[in-house]
Amino acid sequence: ANGGSGSMPAQNFTVGVSQSIAKNEFTRIYHGFVEWNTKADGTGDHYDKGASYILTAVSTTLYAEWTPNQYTITYKDQGDSDFSGTHESGYPTTHTYGTATTLKNASKTGYTFGGYYTSTNGGGTQYIDANGGGVNNIYQNQTLCYLYL
Repeated sequence: ANGGSGSMPAQNFTVGVSQSIAKNEFTRIYHGFVEWNTKADGTGDHYDKGASYILTAVSTTLYAEWTPNQYTITYKDQGDSDFSGTHESGYPTTHTYGTATTLKNASKTGYTFGGYYTSTNGGGTQYIDANGGGVNNIYQNQTLCYLYL
């Protein structure tokens, strides 16, 4: 499973005969299956989903290769209206799970930025308490509301 979970039965091959690799049955939270590899670190031979494989030894192990999921972060103001284009450009933001994503800056004359929240009234999860901070724990498409104090 190579970082994933689950199990798959061994697949029987005849040495020197091309056969299709079984469908992946492993899962890995917040990741998608990419392909099989002959080395756990991904530096071996790569085999696409459903590819044919010719066994050249009595036994071999294929390792699942994974890629982190990507999610969309959308920004809204306290009144729940989209503020795309009225602040820093580049909305929405794409976030790759497990990597740091810098949230867009927000400012409003005469107010202090209070952070990004998952609800319009300042409740929910707070993701940042100052402009320019980063997050790496978003695991779904997320709408963040900015709060001014």
